[in-house]
Amino acid sequence: MAEIDGELSQYARRFDIDRRHGDHVAALADVLFAELGHLHGLTKTSRRLLYAAALLHDVCEGSAEHAGQGRERILRLTDLPLSASQRRIVAEAVGMHACPGDLPRRPGGAETAEPAVAARIGAILRIADGLDRPRTQSAHVAAVLDDGEAVELLLTGDATAAEAGWWGLHKADLFNRVALRPIRSIGMTAAAPAPVPLIHPADTPAGAARRVLRRRLEWLISRRHGLGYAEDIEYVHEMRVATRRLRAAMRAFRRAVKGGFDSQRGRLKALGNALGDARDDDVFLAFVDQYARGAEPDHQDFLAGLIRSAKRRRRQHYLALLAACADGAHGRFIDGLYRTLRRPAAAPGGLRPAARQAQRRVWQEARRALRRGAACLGPYGRRLDRLTTLEQHRLRIDCKKLRYTAELFVDIYPPALTEVAETMVRMQDLLGEAHDADLYIERVARHAARRSAEPVPAVAAIERHLRDRQGQCLAKARRIWMRFTAPKSQKELTELIDSPRKA
Repeated sequence: MAEIDGELSQYARRFDIDRRHGDHVAALADVLFAELGHLHGLTKTSRRLLYAAALLHDVCEGSAEHAGQGRERILRLTDLPLSASQRRIVAEAVGMHACPGDLPRRPGGAETAEPAVAARIGAILRIADGLDRPRTQSAHVAAVLDDGEAVELLLTGDATAAEAGWWGLHKADLFNRVALRPIRSIGMTAAAPAPVPLIHPADTPAGAARRVLRRRLEWLISRRHGLGYAEDIEYVHEMRVATRRLRAAMRAFRRAVKGGFDSQRGRLKALGNALGDARDDDVFLAFVDQYARGAEPDHQDFLAGLIRSAKRRRRQHYLALLAACADGAHGRFIDGLYRTLRRPAAAPGGLRPAARQAQRRVWQEARRALRRGAACLGPYGRRLDRLTTLEQHRLRIDCKKLRYTAELFVDIYPPALTEVAETMVRMQDLLGEAHDADLYIERVARHAARRSAEPVPAVAAIERHLRDRQGQCLAKARRIWMRFTAPKSQKELTELIDSPRKA
């Protein structure tokens, strides 16, 4: 945020903005952004725009006419480190925080992406501004409680914080229109309560499934509004991760809930594949763009053509994804699953303590990953760089499953389980990058073959670069795997998996 903060300091003075108020609103907004991520549907990229909007929001205080003038003043700040689209979002969000109006919609009823992002930033900003309505900087968000029906905010602060709570609730109207669940109340507390975990050791798996799967599903559906916003590729990425986490939760709880989610998992896999196609194009374009900056001058023409071709393919995948998400069958599937999760029926296996379920599932995924690694690599990973592409891919999938299963049950395990998940994240990323190198080499070669029957020097240069990077990734993955599979680490892993909290 430093580059934005430096630029905005001069505008704070020019526009006579109360900087102390702006900083406090920015801090409040950041807490709300972090705690309500499953409901507001903004990506991590939007955090930067929310910060800019918070520092500039006083520009639009007052009447609707004043708000319109404030929007124009922000749009004219062309030297801000934001794109034209991002400035429009910030300007619209600041205007909506002051005078929320009707949300722009397409003829079919869906919100247009850019105003939809602005509305959600404005909704958070509007609450944060209300929480410092007395301009005393005394109110602080101590906790955000979500019972599945509505949200309650708990504040700490002096006597003026109670008034701030009233104003915050009054200005939650826009949030309640755009978010998946409303804010029901804002109250005071003497001290921050302990965080409420999604899974408690004494829960039944059926009860835990309801909360966990609903939270995962909300991360997915709350981000659909941003799929059409081409400047923020994180909407596709976060939706793809949400489908993976949702499928992992369905796999973990399939014996706890009647029906086992078999049909839903198939539909989610299809959605995940569509998201994956779009995400792969985003990552490939990012790679080629970065590579082109340091490439030889006589390779630039080939790389420019490769980028144009990749953008056309990306557009096709995005259009297919948008069509799939706008399809009535997809909407009915998501809505039906959402309703089902409100009251899932327990299967016979859904009445045992969640701690036992967690232990069984983590062990299952850990053994699968370790067996795969032992079969392919031996106990210490000496031949990781010699695995076939298929073997690397399968090991990566097993690491991914262990990661998502460990993340699912961190609430009822010691903190060391988070370290296991983080290790699997590193393995997943490194093996994924190594796998991408093979795919990119093949993709570049196909593009070159369509252009000319003659060898293209740029292709050989890209392949050398990718093979070098692939070797580095596999070397790092080998070191991580050796530490993970060392006898001492395996003993600690065994003790960890066998020690879920019982209450």
